[in-house]
Amino acid sequence: MLHISNLPLGLTSILEDLPLHNIQVELDCSGSKVIKIFEKNPFLPGIVLVEQGEFRGMVSRRQFFESMSRPYSLDLFSKRPIRTLYEFTPSDALTFPGEMSIVNATRQVLSRPQTDLYEPIIVLTRQGVYKILDAQKLLLAQSQIHLLTISALEESQEALSQEKELAQVTLQSIGDAVITTDAQGRIESLNPMAEKLTGWTAAAAYHQPLTDVFCVIDEVSRQPVANPVTTLLQHGLALEQAEHKVLIAREGHEVAIDDSAAPIYSRTGLPIGAVLVFRDVTRSRRMAHQLSWQATHDALTGLVNRHEFERCLEQATDLARLEERRHTLCYMDLDHFKIINDTCGHHAGDELLRQVTHLLQTEIRKTDTLARLGGDEFGLLLYECSVAEGLQVAENLCHRVKDYSFFFEDHTFHIGVSIGLVEIQPDYCNPSHVLRAADTACYVAKRGGRNCVQVFQQTQMGKVDHASIGSAILESAR
Repeated sequence: MLHISNLPLGLTSILEDLPLHNIQVELDCSGSKVIKIFEKNPFLPGIVLVEQGEFRGMVSRRQFFESMSRPYSLDLFSKRPIRTLYEFTPSDALTFPGEMSIVNATRQVLSRPQTDLYEPIIVLTRQGVYKILDAQKLLLAQSQIHLLTISALEESQEALSQEKELAQVTLQSIGDAVITTDAQGRIESLNPMAEKLTGWTAAAAYHQPLTDVFCVIDEVSRQPVANPVTTLLQHGLALEQAEHKVLIAREGHEVAIDDSAAPIYSRTGLPIGAVLVFRDVTRSRRMAHQLSWQATHDALTGLVNRHEFERCLEQATDLARLEERRHTLCYMDLDHFKIINDTCGHHAGDELLRQVTHLLQTEIRKTDTLARLGGDEFGLLLYECSVAEGLQVAENLCHRVKDYSFFFEDHTFHIGVSIGLVEIQPDYCNPSHVLRAADTACYVAKRGGRNCVQVFQQTQMGKVDHASIGSAILESAR
């Protein structure tokens, strides 16, 4: 009997014996939410799509990120229902009944085009529930079943030869890298993809310790990661592994990978080795990072956007409330920005925003958070900073912006910045209230003559009405 993910597998095992995924989203769910689901679940092969609880189809990880990486697709699909992406690129995934044998399912999967070989499979369970099966898990299970078949047919050389050939065909056909080891963790075989990713030939790697060939580090910490086969053979089960792994190939280049390992047992139940399966996910991981960055940053300035800034502000207010820390929030609005836009066009305004961004970044700490909130408005979170210290920082920013000259074509402009400042305290730490207070103080500063700092006072909130704010906005354009 063989085991995969601690589940027993035999020659008659069916698809329902394998790990199945059942994360569902409605067709009206936004594309950005689907991005977060895939980012939170790095091993999730796909998502079941439903409409009012009824099954409608599936979107695979590969299909989703390839579609989102096309020009303009992020803007087109991220804020729209996933229905739009699904109708634009409908899935033709295989659907199998849960009672189908692993062997028969593998034959049909291997008959698919190479480009679709790793696409997830939809499994309809005997309970009538649609779930998703990772094709890698299916092929891994089939490889193990072949090895079990080989062991069971040792007395029949002809049958043994046929099974070995079928196992080899399976390993040669799949695009995943596969390494098999003996019970001591020494390499028995590498398929062609494993040779390509590791930089080792099967002949050179034969009987080498797996740790010499499969060298993996954590993508973030750059520290070595425990070898999955070593922990499997030592402890008898797969331990929790780092999610973001990087393989260091023989020549030194790096490959982002996902991997999984399973033990190989003899007919008597004794461990006789292990099989390691891994794949190159460099492109999809890069796209995931890129999409995540684009969702939280302003494309023009490279600063965090308003949504991400509000998340940072919420964390800062939580720290103020729970740990009695004090921070300072600055709300900044450029003076005379509209004059530049009207005189020289939006290209000039965009260039000014980029240059002002660089100017502001040189005057604050790397630990502080600077964001573009929209238009010519910026937000600044000064962590572990009292209102007196924040006032010094804000006044310095005012002087630096006032002394700055913006040159565009044959024009020279001088601008200013009005800053509203509020202290985040344990007894004043509601995120929306704090942000509105800083905004109010900023308008008071603009009405008071521009290019100055106004510290928020509770009495200001009642004095600044919609009409005065509108007046301040009109004055800032002059």
